[in-house]
Amino acid sequence: MLSFGIGLIAASVLGTATDAPITAVTVYGDRARVVRTATVNLSGTQHVDFPLLTAPLDLDSVHVEARGADVSRVEVRRVNMGAFSEEAARKLLASMERVERLQVRNRDETDAYRAQLAAIRGIQPTPLGAKESPGASASTARGDPTAWSTATTFLGDTTAKLNARLRELERQAATLTEEAKGLQRQAAEFALAPSHSAVKVAATLAGTGSAELRLAYVTRDARWTPAYELRLDPDGQRVRVALQAQVSQETSEDWESAALTLSTANPATTQPLPRLATWSIGSTERFIPTPVSTGAPLPPQPTTPVRESTLSEEAVLRQELLTRAGTSAAPGAKPTPLAVAQTPRPPPANPPVGEGSFVGTITSAESRKPLRDVVVSATSSSLESERDTVTDTQGRYSLAHLPPGTYTLRFESESLRPYARADIALRAGSSLMVNVEMLPDSFTQIVVTAVSATEAPTPGPQLRMAAPVGTWQPPLNPHSPAALAGGYDLTFSARARETIRSGQGSRAIPLFDDTWPVDVRRVAFPALSSETYLVADLKGPATGILPSGAATLAVGDDPAGTAQLDLVMPGQPFTLPLGMDRAVRTARNVRVAQSEKGFLGKDEVATYEVFIEVPNPYHSPLRVRVVDQLPLNTDGNVQVELLRSEPVARQESSTGVLQWEMVVPASSKSTVSFQYSLSRPKGWRLQQLP
Repeated sequence: MLSFGIGLIAASVLGTATDAPITAVTVYGDRARVVRTATVNLSGTQHVDFPLLTAPLDLDSVHVEARGADVSRVEVRRVNMGAFSEEAARKLLASMERVERLQVRNRDETDAYRAQLAAIRGIQPTPLGAKESPGASASTARGDPTAWSTATTFLGDTTAKLNARLRELERQAATLTEEAKGLQRQAAEFALAPSHSAVKVAATLAGTGSAELRLAYVTRDARWTPAYELRLDPDGQRVRVALQAQVSQETSEDWESAALTLSTANPATTQPLPRLATWSIGSTERFIPTPVSTGAPLPPQPTTPVRESTLSEEAVLRQELLTRAGTSAAPGAKPTPLAVAQTPRPPPANPPVGEGSFVGTITSAESRKPLRDVVVSATSSSLESERDTVTDTQGRYSLAHLPPGTYTLRFESESLRPYARADIALRAGSSLMVNVEMLPDSFTQIVVTAVSATEAPTPGPQLRMAAPVGTWQPPLNPHSPAALAGGYDLTFSARARETIRSGQGSRAIPLFDDTWPVDVRRVAFPALSSETYLVADLKGPATGILPSGAATLAVGDDPAGTAQLDLVMPGQPFTLPLGMDRAVRTARNVRVAQSEKGFLGKDEVATYEVFIEVPNPYHSPLRVRVVDQLPLNTDGNVQVELLRSEPVARQESSTGVLQWEMVVPASSKSTVSFQYSLSRPKGWRLQQLP
């Protein structure tokens, strides 16, 4: 088997695409690695085209390998699949300019003929011997009747010719107006048409017989989150734990019957190891030798860049089309020149030698909607100054004509938490797609603590560092699998092949289903609620680590609420909240007796007797913890004293909490009670504080 890593090679890809369906997908928190498989029969050297890839993929992630053949060359290039074409836009603008020139010429010629017609109509020959009327113009002709007849005939013929030409010019003007309106409608529709590109991948193979090809690439706009279903058997001491993956994707490709793997890894670029420098020892009172790294200094947290906007060639063409369309845009269209002015230009099919570009889409981590007006800046030692742009209404951005080097991309917007990606290697002639999900500023940062290899639990997945130590890291989305897994690199495989369609919402994929023995008890807070709370104590019997996640709770067939399940480690004891058990309802009654004591200064004494009744409607004994509380004495003039408790309660003097551990017989009731006194000087008023 020969594996071939891909750079971007601009080349012409010929031939018919071979069938290469999606066979395997690994989904991460914000992206997915897709594998397509094809089988071909070879007889020597052969050129194989893969189907067009329409997903928003990273070109540097494209990877081709073959079994049964040698891969000698791989060609990758972008092809424009959108309705917008710069060449077609220029032709449309040229047509609009041609019509405008013809309209101007038509108006000028019409004005000239109308002026001639007006001048001719002002010529009126006067018969010989007739008196000139007062105010007659000097141009009025005088002559004998024969001359007058000849002049009239000439003027009539000339007027008829001028009127015929004017009618022809009016017809031309109407035709040009209709053509101009049609071009304006086309310009509006064309300017607002979406533009996207596809990726063409082809490989040159050498071999004989059948060979299996695997094309792998990383695409954005895919995600998954863990979710649990916890169902308690009310008559037994077991709980059913089912882990599911909520998977969704908008990659424009349907994953049909694919082997699905869910990963909690957070793919990122690596951090180079530091290098030790030679120590220089000087003179000081106290000296402690310390190694010094000679590696590149860690980049500081970037500051907010100055916001500037530059127009790409495509944006200029769209803007000009909309301007020429004016108010004659297509029905329902909203030509907004400002929004289009910031539309990023897709990377060229053949980037200039020595230059690269970044493109991508910025979306909200909460709503998954595109974010406009996000400032995207690029910094690198290869640049003389920072380069930046802003996203358009679709959340898209483009930073083109960048020299090769290592870049840091910074994303900032009001009310959103700044985000940065460092150490992005941009190669000469490559175009990298960097999509980002941004968090609201109200989100808190998740700090992941790394555990040494000796502390990592075994058996189970080995721990991988979530981030290089000492680097400035943007906050993780607290709902992402990487954060919910606590920094552990976990993988789960779907039990069967699954189909996840693009843009069709999320699907629940079963990953793990088991029944665990638990020690179930109820916890009652009768002073606060008559209902009891289900709590299960257990040691994680799973052989691997399970990530944190939202859980739906049920007791038997009855829903019991929701909870957040913490990270589950093998063999680690933990408490599992199972919601409320509304079938077990406690009753709390209080009796109060007032009295006075003392000889000189009378004190008022109130004696409280509390009775708590706990029923058991089940056919098996029920473990219950009852929790109540005495008031705390914060004033030296007020005395609180516990007189008795039956059975004897465990008391916490610092909080006043009383607890009873009891077993209620099947289909029966049990009662606990306690009595306490509260004495205060006569006439003093009491106030309850939280």
